[in-house]
Order: sequence, then structure tokens, then C-alpha cells
Amino acid sequence: MPVQEAEGGQGPVSYRSFMIICTGLLLVAAVVNMLAGSVFISPTEMLSLLIGRGGLHRGRRVILLQVRLPRSILAGLVGASLSIAGAAFQGLFRNPLAGPYVLGVSAGASFGAVLAMALGLHAGFMGLGAVPTAAFVGALISIGVVYNLARVPGGIDVTTMLLAGIATSAMFSALISLVLTFSPEGVIGSAVFWMMGGLSGASWQRIYFAAAAFCAGGLCLWVLVDALNAFLLGEEEAYHLGIDVNTFKKVVLASASLLTAAAVAASGAIGFVGLITPHLVRRFVGPDHRRLLPAGALCGAVFLMMADAAARTMLAPVQLRVGIVTALMGGPFFLYVLKKHRGRK
Repeated sequence: MPVQEAEGGQGPVSYRSFMIICTGLLLVAAVVNMLAGSVFISPTEMLSLLIGRGGLHRGRRVILLQVRLPRSILAGLVGASLSIAGAAFQGLFRNPLAGPYVLGVSAGASFGAVLAMALGLHAGFMGLGAVPTAAFVGALISIGVVYNLARVPGGIDVTTMLLAGIATSAMFSALISLVLTFSPEGVIGSAVFWMMGGLSGASWQRIYFAAAAFCAGGLCLWVLVDALNAFLLGEEEAYHLGIDVNTFKKVVLASASLLTAAAVAASGAIGFVGLITPHLVRRFVGPDHRRLLPAGALCGAVFLMMADAAARTMLAPVQLRVGIVTALMGGPFFLYVLKKHRGRK
């Protein structure tokens, strides 16, 4: 596999300045995301309500606190989760084209969600509902299948893992087509809508779930930042530096997959966030994961918040699914990265 370059350095600004800028952009993106929509709410009214002074009509109060605020928070959590998962997978595979969905997580989650819709399931877990719960279980099943296929004597082969991810994605895609073949039109429409990825179903239960996964997966990856940096030199070099390579692979795989599975369960399959943001952030802060992971989390949150705001306003009153917007931006970017790294070893 092509080795991921340590491209990008410190960039035109210091790391501290970059993080301050990103934090400011996060606040701006959150405000823009909460103001975006068909019902106009002024910034003054929004601020008045958020600090507890009221001032909004009851209907607009409900829209802001029960629809837009949860949606904005969930967008931030999903964007941050996908971004650091993408950075971790790129470090694990030492491949700039690796992303959060490389192991068939998206296809497995989509199959779980579609199956729940086709069966008319209603019971969920932790208040998530049947579809997000089934999506999360499907994602975990996909990861388990890929992991077992990639196991070799002495550890896990990352090349085999990538190929197993492609095969698993194809298998789950075929199963989705099979289920939809025998499903009524209403289920087909709902399934296609869900697989486009979106945040319209945001709720506090989904936020709690995504936040718990973000904290657990993010903490595990943060503990391994030194090992991730060593692994960029190569698997053999990391071993000689004292890294337990097999344990490292398992923990990174589990942590990044947990982040991805929770994000997909909460919002559907939103593509390219985990591919775009690590590349862009790396150009400013360099390949050091001590800087890349926190900065990537901030930028991933900003990116998805702004993409969601664009999806709701660019063709108003029609609201696009945010997955369409990220795909329109991510597709050309993927081709750019592919062309740039073509032929490199």
C-alpha cells in the first residue's frame, strides 16, 4: 500500500493560532446552523433565548430548542467523530485514501437500517429507535466480519483488511437490494432517504449516544497518539520502537470503528467528511497525531455544521440531505488526492 506522506508542515500559522481560529469558526458555524431554515429567527432573539431570557414566540422557541439546537450539536459530534476516525484509519493503513467507511461500516449500517424499516421494527435501545439501533448493530457486524477475515497467524494484515472491507461492502449492498426487492414502495423511499445521510432526525437521545461514543473512541485514540506517529514510519519500524503492533491495530480498529458506527447510526451515511478534513488539517498542523486529532475534530465539526446549513438553504424551500452536499464536495477532492498520489510507493 502507498505510504502516507508526512505532507504539510506547520503551515502559515502556529498550532495555537490555528486552534483559536478553528474554535472561533466552530462558534460561527453553530450560530449559522441554528439560524438556517425556513423560519426566520434573528441572532438577537436566539441569544436571548439561549441565555434564558425568553423573547421568542412559542413556535419559534420549539424550533430553536427542540429542532435546530439538537441538530447543530449532532452535526458537530458526527463531523468530529468521522474526522478523527478518518485520521486514525489513514494512519493505520498509511494510505491517504483511507476513510471511516473503508471497512464496510456504512454498508453494514445501511443494511441494518433497511432491514429494520422492512420489518417494521419499533423497539430501539437507549431511546434511539429501531432504525438507528439496527444501523449500529449492522455496523458492528460488518466490522466483526472484516476483522475475522483479516486475521492471520500472528496478527492482522492491513492489506487483507482493506480487501475484506470492499468484499463486505459488496455483500451488504447485495443484501440491501434483496431486502428492497421484496419491500413496499414506502419502505424503498425511506431507505433511500436514510442512506443519503441527514440530520433531520436529531434528538437529545442521539446526541447522548454519539457523545458517549465520541468520548470513548476519542480517548482511546488519544492514548495511542505516540504509537500512531510511530506507525507512520512503517509497521516494522514501529515494532522496533517498542510498539505492540498487533494490540495497537486492534485498539485503533475498534476505536475508529466505534466512532464511525455511532456516527452512521445517528445520522445515516454521510460521506467524505473523514477523508477531506484530515487532509486539509494536516497541511496546517503537520502529521503529528497529537495535533492532528484535536484540530481534526474541530474542523470536522465546522465542516459538517456548515454543510448542513448549506443543505437547508441553498435550494430553499427544498431541503437537501447533507450527505448530498458532502458528496458533491468530497467527490472532486477524492479524485484530486487519487491523482496526486497515483504511482507513489
